[in-house]
Amino acid sequence: MENTFLKKIATSNLTRAQLSIADYIAKNQKRILNMTAQEIGHAIGVSDASVIRFSRAVGYEGFSDLREHIRQELKEHSEKIGKHSLFDRFVMQTERYQNVEGTRNEMLRLMGINLESSLRQHEEWRYEEVADHILKANRKMVIGIRGGSGCAAQFSRLLGHITSNVECITNEAHDQMSKLMELGKEDVVIFLNFPRYYLVDEQMGSIINKNQVTVQYPISQK
Repeated sequence: MENTFLKKIATSNLTRAQLSIADYIAKNQKRILNMTAQEIGHAIGVSDASVIRFSRAVGYEGFSDLREHIRQELKEHSEKIGKHSLFDRFVMQTERYQNVEGTRNEMLRLMGINLESSLRQHEEWRYEEVADHILKANRKMVIGIRGGSGCAAQFSRLLGHITSNVECITNEAHDQMSKLMELGKEDVVIFLNFPRYYLVDEQMGSIINKNQVTVQYPISQK
């Protein structure tokens, strides 16, 4: 069945920033059902007003109208798994974690499992080496585009509590990309990225390599 939301994107004349918003929403249609325009803007690196303007640019009255349209489309087009559709299962999981205390406990449990799994993959000295290198660097640039933007924003915020000169790049805007040109040998880049990879990832890598900047990928990555 035709997805009219995607059709609206394809037939609209969008700016580069609006294309980034379209890309994020198209890839996270279920996730954005419980997000505000401000939360989406923060994840992408734009203002909530930009998200609202994008919604109107593709034919909706505003972001709430866009979100409701996607909700209805997912409900109508969802596939069946057992007795429940994918959309119904998503709603059930959302309701399951509505309880703040239960959600917090579950998050802590999952974080503990992930942390233990990561620690088992490498020897202790590797973690100490990476941490030492990051802390000794002059500037610390955290990069996360598209799927990695949320992780990058959160990691840079936390890193800023324990060291100085922490910056973050979460989109391909010219003013953000130009920050890479200012980096040098005394700086470090922490790259949070997930497949699929894009041409901009290669371009950023070329700039970083040309300036001989040390790159730290997540050390749990294989």
